[in-house]
Formats: sequence, structure tokens, C-alpha cells
Amino acid sequence: MLHLRISRNMCKVTEDDNHSHSQFTQGTKQTMKRLPVLLILLIAALPASAGEPQSWAAVAERIAGRIDQAETLYRQGKADEARRAVADSYFGIFEKSEMEEALTKRMGHDHAEEMEDRFGDLRKAIKADKGIEVVRRLADDLRTALRKDGKALDDAGVPVHDAKEAS
Repeated sequence: MLHLRISRNMCKVTEDDNHSHSQFTQGTKQTMKRLPVLLILLIAALPASAGEPQSWAAVAERIAGRIDQAETLYRQGKADEARRAVADSYFGIFEKSEMEEALTKRMGHDHAEEMEDRFGDLRKAIKADKGIEVVRRLADDLRTALRKDGKALDDAGVPVHDAKEAS
């Protein structure tokens, strides 16, 4: 393991505290002044957010998690909140992440429209109070389709667009 020791007059890089690899005595003060700038540049080079999905499968899982919440809310008798959770999973993640657009380009308009209809059918079943069995079936079908599509987009090498979905 490498260790970096910085003091007022010297900068020293060591391995396992026994073997010195480099010592820098000239310009240490300049290095110390540049260190904050170097750290800022390093941080700026990192991805915008470590929590952002890096695959369509991860996006699909985020949507599926929101569908899980909708199903749970419906089961608790909170139909309005459940409908909002379905709407959020569609508008806040599916559309905003551009998964719908990716599906349209890769699998065709009809397929993307079918996925949109699945969200709508679930929302309508909750609104009409069709019962937990109907809601569960529609939610399961939607989650299965999302996971299948996420995998298909990843397998096709379709890049995730800047992970714009809401958290």
C-alpha cells in the first residue's frame, strides 16, 4: 500500500512504511498550493453521481422498485398514493431516463407504446379499485417486461443517457 506524507518542507511517498519510493523537497510549497486545485480536478473527473444507474437493467430495477411501492400502497388502502407512485415511475424514471426513447429506437414504436399502456393499465386498475389480485398481476407483468427490456437494451449495447431519472 502506498502512503503519502506531506510536511512543510518535504513530500514523501512510501510503500508499507519501509521502502521510500520518492522524496520531493524542491517545490513542496508549490505542490501544497496546487493540491486543492488537483483535488477539485480529480473530483470533477468523477461521474456526476455514484448512485446513478450505469445500465438499463439498473434503470429497470429502479422503476420496478417504484412499482413495488405502488403495490404496497394499494394493499394498504392508499390508492391515490399508489397511483402517484405509478405515475412517478413512468414520468419520473421511465421517460426521464429516456428508456422509453431507447425502446422506441431499438424495439420499435409499437413496443414502446405497449410498455406505456402497461403503466396506464396498472394506474387505471388502481383507480377503479380492481382488487389486489388484478393489481398484483399487472404490476408483475410490468416488472417482468421492464427487466426483460433493460437486459435487451444492455445486451444491444445501448448507452444509458446521463441517468437523468428522478431519485
